[in-house]
Amino acid sequence: MNKFYIATCCKQVLFTVFVCVSGFFYAQNKPFPQQLNFQGCIKPSNVSQSQMNTAIQNLYDSYKNSYLRQAPDASDQYYMLAQGNPPSSSDATVSEQHGYAMITMALMAGHDPDAKLYFDGMYKLYNRFRSNLNNNFMSWKITSNGSTLQGGQSAATDGDMDIAYSLLLAHDQWGGGPSGMSVTYLDEAKRIINALHGTNGEISNTTYRTLLGDWSSNQWATRSSDWMIDHMRAFKNATGDSFWENAENEVYNCIADLTGTGKPGANTGLVPDFATNDPAVPDSSGGGTGESYADKYYWNGCRYPWRIAMGYQHYGSVQAKNAITKLLDWATGSPTNGNPGNFNGGYNLDGTTIGNDTGELAFVGPITLAATVDSQYQSFLNTGWSQLVNLSGSDAYNDAIGLLSMLSISGNWWIPGADNNPDPDPDPAGEDITDLGGTVTSEYTDYPPDEGFTNLIDNDVTTKYLTFNASGWIQYEVPDAYIVTGYTISSANDVPDRDPYNWTFLGSNDGTNWTTLDTRSGEDFPDRYQTRAFEFNNSQPFSYYRFNLTNNSGNILQLSEIEIFGELYSGNDGFSTRIEAEDYTYMSGIEVEDCSEGGLNIGYIDAGDWMVWEVNLPVSGTYTVEYRVASESGGGTIQLEKAGGTPVYGTITVPATGDWQNWTTISHSVTLEAGAQEIAIAVPVGGYNINWLQITSQSNMTSKIIQDKLSSEISVYPLMVNDIIYIEGLAVEASVKIVDLEGRILLEKKTIPEDGILNISSIDSGIKILIIHYQGIKKTIKFIKK
Repeated sequence: MNKFYIATCCKQVLFTVFVCVSGFFYAQNKPFPQQLNFQGCIKPSNVSQSQMNTAIQNLYDSYKNSYLRQAPDASDQYYMLAQGNPPSSSDATVSEQHGYAMITMALMAGHDPDAKLYFDGMYKLYNRFRSNLNNNFMSWKITSNGSTLQGGQSAATDGDMDIAYSLLLAHDQWGGGPSGMSVTYLDEAKRIINALHGTNGEISNTTYRTLLGDWSSNQWATRSSDWMIDHMRAFKNATGDSFWENAENEVYNCIADLTGTGKPGANTGLVPDFATNDPAVPDSSGGGTGESYADKYYWNGCRYPWRIAMGYQHYGSVQAKNAITKLLDWATGSPTNGNPGNFNGGYNLDGTTIGNDTGELAFVGPITLAATVDSQYQSFLNTGWSQLVNLSGSDAYNDAIGLLSMLSISGNWWIPGADNNPDPDPDPAGEDITDLGGTVTSEYTDYPPDEGFTNLIDNDVTTKYLTFNASGWIQYEVPDAYIVTGYTISSANDVPDRDPYNWTFLGSNDGTNWTTLDTRSGEDFPDRYQTRAFEFNNSQPFSYYRFNLTNNSGNILQLSEIEIFGELYSGNDGFSTRIEAEDYTYMSGIEVEDCSEGGLNIGYIDAGDWMVWEVNLPVSGTYTVEYRVASESGGGTIQLEKAGGTPVYGTITVPATGDWQNWTTISHSVTLEAGAQEIAIAVPVGGYNINWLQITSQSNMTSKIIQDKLSSEISVYPLMVNDIIYIEGLAVEASVKIVDLEGRILLEKKTIPEDGILNISSIDSGIKILIIHYQGIKKTIKFIKK
């Protein structure tokens, strides 16, 4: 048998979900639900995040069950059943729907265990049916005669932009590429992105307008449903191509041409399905397509609020927010009386209705999504969400737009290419250990009077620490070791150039030897007294924590507050990590083969062979090491040792299992040191296979103090507040703070008053967040201050 080797990617032990699909395991980096909070945006306050997630799952399941089809002539290819315009009974799907579905599959991975299977199948169908004009794009329509599918059409811009964008999502979600193919998601995304403004492209290289397709010769003809400014930002970030900045700016130019003073949509913010010329004007011919109501806000323009609002939600575009605010100021009034369900399925640009067609998901979804851009639309958003949950689309177009709108509203549509999608909640999980009476110190003591480093942990953002140096460290020491996974930094009262800009966050158990836990660069604090949260993966306990900070510019560094969040370390109880045998770092002599239990195992193990794996253990102590083994005759031995041969941790004999693929688990206890290290198996006597090994801690120490039941015992009311909030069911000391939607601390108390009464009369009106902390338990409640 010839040897073969499989290169495998390192697997994250923490915070990674593995899904089994057709015998393979796919790692999901951003499994549903992500439930992010985007700065400056709101979510429905009349339902919980869990209720939103459930509603999305239900609609997704219905959408998939109703429309997902396997290609009749290719079992590994999939599409969503959808008709073109004009419709035909022979239509199988259109590229527009294909793009919607591919985005949805990437976002719903984690709920749907087959999401990657379907996504890859949709990519393969796109790959088979390319445009007859530009081979980088998809034929806009696919037809079926029952047993075979046919393409052969030109391309439509929206479908290709969504497909390219979905490939960026897939790159972040799964990495690699479609199963059974040599291409990668990222390379395919970049190929399509670059082709979009190439020869026979879909975005003009001269006018920067989104065109109607690769067939369009009119460089001014454009469709408002293609103004995907969030996609353009993502494409710029993925390729570094400044063309996309020009394309985004041209979208804003078109919006100004159509909704500015004296323009057709000046009083409503409405834009037409199609526009042409420069300055842009409504195009009744639909760019030659002959579509009905082309110069009205109709079944193309209905997507405009969705596409523009996401430019603000994901990237904070002020121009996008201004455009959406203008539309909402009109739409929330007499057209709907505050109920998005009354938003009509078509308008003239002056706001008069086209017919009477309310309750269409394709119209209600995007206008509800738009309301997330500002808290003044909270009531409209709440009502709209209730409508979306109860509406049922009549076709794939309605259901897809409704579903994608709900994903965005709920914070489950994350930003491709972003290492850390924004979340303005200033409190990571765990207890703020700076409230525990530890010691704070700093590298420099040249601060002015009343601006010393002790201000950093006084729970008051109106005080600050200032040093006349461009960089420096701040250190916090706590008596007991904590496993820290997050922190916050708050800006001070003035001069943004003094804010922290680059930094590392480190941990130590002796104040001398430091481990880097988190590194940040190019961070900013747009507002004064702004609290920003940062989270990271960590399983090691430390009692010293340090920030090494550098400012924006100049020779002064300042900040107002730090918080460090973690859980008390109470021994190594509960730690366990499984290592797939084929994920070795180095080896000698062994081979990899298919495993009867799924995946791969290592085999052909002979005396003198060895293999090495990387592992990170939280503490020194006794561990149980299990091995999943198979051996036809038995008698082989496993010698566990530190890579290099010394020390030897233990040796165990492999029993006979009767066959090379009959598996059993054996184990022994060994003493291991803490920290990142390489462990090895040496083979004194061979004759066995290994599927995996698992290292699990043993401990007689007490469990963590934190009791999860505390969270369910707290009652907070009312949620529509004049001046007083009542907190009941908490018989222990706890800290409480109130923040706004951008994370700014408005009120903070180290203990809840004995009577449970919290006076918030000094806080201005709007949606606020109440955060209660007790020894690592966090309860977060949104409320409205009247």
